[in-house]
Amino acid sequence: MNRRELQTRMNHFSVEASKLTQTLKPNPAGNNLSQQLARCSTSPALNYAESQSAESTKDFVHKLAIALKELREAAVCLTVIEQGQLTADLELLSKLRSDCDSLVAILVSSLKTLNSSHKKAR
Repeated sequence: MNRRELQTRMNHFSVEASKLTQTLKPNPAGNNLSQQLARCSTSPALNYAESQSAESTKDFVHKLAIALKELREAAVCLTVIEQGQLTADLELLSKLRSDCDSLVAILVSSLKTLNSSHKKAR
């Protein structure tokens, strides 16, 4: 997968997660998770975009690591939404969980490769 495709997938994840936030029950838990999911689901796309202008390999790795951290947070939000039965749109929720897991796997693999290459270069 090239950079443009990954950016597109992250953007799509952000948009779809934003759609899910609009379906959450309007109660304290739903309101809190709506705001939290809105933040952590948009952050990976933004940080990945920033990584493309990184000033160094270390900066690039750092920005990818932040994107990964935010995706993992989004995964937890999605799990809580599911377990708390805070949305009726189970189809969108399931798709987001799958997309999030896939993006996490891609970034984990990328970071492992980068860290391995960096250690060999030393």
